[in-house]
Amino acid sequence: MTKFNGTTTRTATGTSPVKTASTATGVTFEGAPGYARDRKSELFLLAVTNMVGEATFYRGRRRP
Repeated sequence: MTKFNGTTTRTATGTSPVKTASTATGVTFEGAPGYARDRKSELFLLAVTNMVGEATFYRGRRRP
């Protein structure tokens, strides 16, 4: 991924549909600060991660 290591790359700007609490609401299993998400953000992340395994029109699932 050397094309991303240059000095001419820009930082992405914009907003995200995922919203988290502005202050830590708990701790993770490893002891780091944890931030809670709202219900819409959880639903969005669930949908996006489940779309990864979907078959597409041009590339279907592999057959044995």
